[in-house]
Amino acid sequence: MFKFKRRRSLGIVFVLLPLIIASMGMMWGNSVMLDGISSSVEKVDQTRNQQAIRSAFNNEVERIASLLSDNAKWDDAVDHAYETFDEAWLLNTWGFSTADGNYDSAFVIDASGKSLIGFQAGKKSFEQPSQLYGNSFSRILLDLPSDAKTFAVSRSAIKSKLGVAAIAVAPILPHTADRQLTSKEPRFLIFSRTIDAAALQALGEQYVIKDLAYVDEVSSSTGSNHKLLLTDRWGDAIIEMSWATNNLGQLARQSYFGHSVIAIALLLAAMTPVAIALRRTLLKLERNENDAQTLARRDTLSNLSNRLSFMEGVQSNLNATPHLRCTVMLIDLDGFKNINDIFDHAIGDKLIRAIAAGLECIVDQDCKLARLGGDEFAIAVFGEQAEQRAIAIAENIVMFVAEPFNLDGRFAVVGASIGIAESDSDAFEAQELLRRADIAMYAAKESGGNGHRFYKKTMDFKNSENASIADELRKLLQNADFDINYQPLVNSSSGEIRGVEALARWPQSSSKRFSPDRFIAVAEQFGMIDQLGQLITKKAFHDAALWPKLHIAVNISPLQLSNRHLVAEIVALSQEAGFDLRRLEVEFTEAVLIKNSKRVREVIQELKNLGVSVALDDFGSGYASVGFLRKFNFDTIKLDRSLTRLAASNADAMMIVQGAVLIAKGLKAKVVAEGVETEEEAKIMRLAGCSILQGYYFSKPLTAGAITDLVMASPHLPHQLESVKQFSSK
Repeated sequence: MFKFKRRRSLGIVFVLLPLIIASMGMMWGNSVMLDGISSSVEKVDQTRNQQAIRSAFNNEVERIASLLSDNAKWDDAVDHAYETFDEAWLLNTWGFSTADGNYDSAFVIDASGKSLIGFQAGKKSFEQPSQLYGNSFSRILLDLPSDAKTFAVSRSAIKSKLGVAAIAVAPILPHTADRQLTSKEPRFLIFSRTIDAAALQALGEQYVIKDLAYVDEVSSSTGSNHKLLLTDRWGDAIIEMSWATNNLGQLARQSYFGHSVIAIALLLAAMTPVAIALRRTLLKLERNENDAQTLARRDTLSNLSNRLSFMEGVQSNLNATPHLRCTVMLIDLDGFKNINDIFDHAIGDKLIRAIAAGLECIVDQDCKLARLGGDEFAIAVFGEQAEQRAIAIAENIVMFVAEPFNLDGRFAVVGASIGIAESDSDAFEAQELLRRADIAMYAAKESGGNGHRFYKKTMDFKNSENASIADELRKLLQNADFDINYQPLVNSSSGEIRGVEALARWPQSSSKRFSPDRFIAVAEQFGMIDQLGQLITKKAFHDAALWPKLHIAVNISPLQLSNRHLVAEIVALSQEAGFDLRRLEVEFTEAVLIKNSKRVREVIQELKNLGVSVALDDFGSGYASVGFLRKFNFDTIKLDRSLTRLAASNADAMMIVQGAVLIAKGLKAKVVAEGVETEEEAKIMRLAGCSILQGYYFSKPLTAGAITDLVMASPHLPHQLESVKQFSSK
């Protein structure tokens, strides 16, 4: 019995022992296999995290570079960052944006790297980029072109004084292909964003990296963390980063040992959630990267596509479909700058969002709509009926923006100048279509704005001629070389000269000849109207010393109203010339009242406080109402020359003249009839009640010397003046 039991025990041992040995061998083999898998999983996870960190920083650098490229290659930026260095524009365009999170530092620097102006956290900064960005700054500058023609963006992650930062630098150059800088040395624009601990943590959450932090900010207790040394584009170390391990391999091993009997099955079960987790992580990473790419192509203020997305979309459509008809529209808001000046930057932003929302309702779904920057929008229309659809869209946009916008109880009035360009055999590139639309848009502005114009090839010649006129005008203004003619203002009752109107004339010293309408429009387009206005006013004040009993009338351009120092400059010029401002009359046009009523009212009140008279010019050519006349309290109303010509033969025009005279008397203002060219017109306008007459019937505009001779010749007046004098005595 004992032997039987012994043999049975030995049999069980002989049966179980191989099984135990086999089980142990399988467990050992599986353990070795798991060691390898665990190590591989840890390495894969570490590699993924390293790639994700590098991708996060690269995407941030590329986002800053893309944003900078849109802002640096921009005609408006060239206009305000070179000869006309407009700090207010730079603050509104780039300065305030340093507080909204896209970037926190912005600088405009010269070729040597010295800051011309800087902004940080929404305010002006006086720190030099070389101090802020350290040694990396000089390397970035070396990558940039030294000429004023080549556009390139230098970018990198660097270690700045504020911490790790993404920085991009590019020359400020025109977007228009044929436009050249007058400056020999380029100026550069810098955008940077500091990636502090909070921003780094946000990147870690976005790219699914646990406890991502800079090493010098990590507790000594995080010994199990992985580390990565971040380098700049030149391979130099910036800072070391650390993140917590996910222990995916260890989790797989633990799940096996709980079920050693089914080790292989459990191994597969353990690896399945790892694979799923890794797949989900990679999908989330891919989505986040796609979101980052989408964000780089969206305008954050309006939530429309930006310039980059618009250009890519238009070109993609043109490339995909041969001979596709495409019409590009460029919309620029008339009077938007005054909205920012009169109200504030926040109101301007709300207006942009309101207009963007309206454009989305107007534009069809198959069209491409984008905000290019500032107050410029673009639309691309595709298909056989692209031209007709573009016209309908343009008309709807003009009607839409014509209505006042109620922005938190403040009413903003703007217009829309729209340029339209169609694709043809010479223009089948997005860049060329946008350039042509830009030229047509400026033609719409020159035509009075608030309308649309189609591109014509003759506009290119005019645009080139405008640039040539601007170059010579700039030199003339620098040398104070400009002529003024004066046209007499005649008392309709006595025939006496009561004053003169100062009129700018292209100087005789130049070999070229341009009309006032031509060169004044160029001065407004190229930002020189303030200089021209100051020069004309200064010369008029000095010439007025020759005629101590005459009043002097000068005209104010609508664009001069955006100059906050306009009245102060007039006062300074009068003091320099010893001119009594009570002899000055400043003339405003009707269009200014509609678009800039608040600003005009402020200027008029400041002028009246100084004893200056104010006149409404060209009354009857626009929309000025009795309400406007009462609101602005003009001293003089000047009837447009068209009313003077029609009054003799058109009963309606005569009624307007008589009505204007009655209104003026009720407002205690005198009435001037402009454009009087015949004796009949002089008599009719006097009978209608006009107290002052002006026009070629009495005298063409004369030089200061000729006006002196005319005044000194009294009482031997010219026969025209005698005629009116004799007529007034009948």
